[in-house]
Amino acid sequence: MYMSRFFQTLEEAESFQKQHGGALYRLKAKVKKGHGPNNYKIEAIMRGLTKADMESLPYCVAWNQK
Repeated sequence: MYMSRFFQTLEEAESFQKQHGGALYRLKAKVKKGHGPNNYKIEAIMRGLTKADMESLPYCVAWNQK
C-alpha cells in the first residue's frame, strides 16, 4: 500500500524516513529533477491538503508499506 505523511520540520521528516524508508519531498525544494516541489504537490493533492496545510506541513515522506 502506498502511504505518505506530512511534517512541520525537516528533522521530523528525516527521522521518519530513516525508520520507514521512502522518498522525502519538500514544498520549496531547489531541484530541477527528482524529488522537487511538483512531487510534493502531487502528494498533497492526493491527500486533500489545503494551501494552508501545505504551508504548515512543508515536508512529506512517501513510502510503500508492506
